[in-house]
Amino acid sequence: MSKRTELRALHDALAESVLCSSDEELIEEVREEGLNPDAVAEDMRALLFRTLKTFQQRALVAAREQHREKAARLAAKSFRLPTSPAERRQLLDAVIAQHQQAGRMLTAQHRDFNEMTDEDVESWLQQFGHLGLLDAKPETDE
Repeated sequence: MSKRTELRALHDALAESVLCSSDEELIEEVREEGLNPDAVAEDMRALLFRTLKTFQQRALVAAREQHREKAARLAAKSFRLPTSPAERRQLLDAVIAQHQQAGRMLTAQHRDFNEMTDEDVESWLQQFGHLGLLDAKPETDE
């Protein structure tokens, strides 16, 4: 008999023993162990609540992990952009001209493009690259 099978048999026997015992017998057994039956009952309720909550949130936990993995993959990609700030601004203007929706996203945050920092321009170009709006191929940092 395997260890797993033995443990399952022990678990089943203990569960059956508890199910066959009266409430008074169980309370007396807890008291003989020097424990407070109310505290033991509260601990069991808390354990069952945590177990149920963990079970109910398994889809949420899986979705969070999937999101974390996708975010990490996106962060690992960077797009080869022009080296000078002026060339990056020209590229940004070209993307906006070619993709009107992208221009609307950008103007919602930056009313005056001249006030955008070079870092803002580069950040937007990287984001547009992840959206597939740049012709450049991504470089994966690996």
